[in-house]
Amino acid sequence: MLYSPLRFSSLTVALWLAASPSQAVELEPQVITANPLGNSQLAAPSTVLEGDNLLQQQHGSLGETLNKQPGVASTWFGPGASRPVIRGLDGDRIRILRNGVGALDASSLSYDHAVPLDPVTVDRVEIVRGPAALLYGGNAIGGVVNTFDNRIPDAPIEGIHGAGELRYGGADTTRSSAGKLEAGNGAFALHLDANSRQFNDLRIPGYARSAKVR
Repeated sequence: MLYSPLRFSSLTVALWLAASPSQAVELEPQVITANPLGNSQLAAPSTVLEGDNLLQQQHGSLGETLNKQPGVASTWFGPGASRPVIRGLDGDRIRILRNGVGALDASSLSYDHAVPLDPVTVDRVEIVRGPAALLYGGNAIGGVVNTFDNRIPDAPIEGIHGAGELRYGGADTTRSSAGKLEAGNGAFALHLDANSRQFNDLRIPGYARSAKVR
């Protein structure tokens, strides 16, 4: 009986591999994760306001504070009621977070309600736009605005720290005051903050005139 060279060669290789178990190659374990960049954040913010930059942009509402950021506008329903508009989307399409937790308020359904936070007491504001915002839920299709006020400290607090601010002026004669106090011994932390803001009617130079349409 004759065997072809190809069949004989394949049979020889198979017998050699079966007779040489010590020649087997052991592969190292491979770990595959869903985050190839190794970033601990779910979605990297596209815009961050903090420090002196945040202090210079602060206004009476969250929408006015973020109004000059790329792709962000403001609804502006009066000096005290203003939500951010991201790429033309607002209302329930914008997710407002406070220290990573959703801020439940009526401003997403009725625009004449104010967002329940004062930008004066905020230490950091992060804006997430684009597809990464969908990680925070379906109602974040427009974007996410996450504010941090250190009510949940991310580092031990030693001693007593505090800050305060007073503001006066503007076309609506804004009168605002805010302050915060933090104390701790490295194991326990105490955070207190308070704010007050008052507005008058908007004033313009001279008299307002409007033409009657017939």
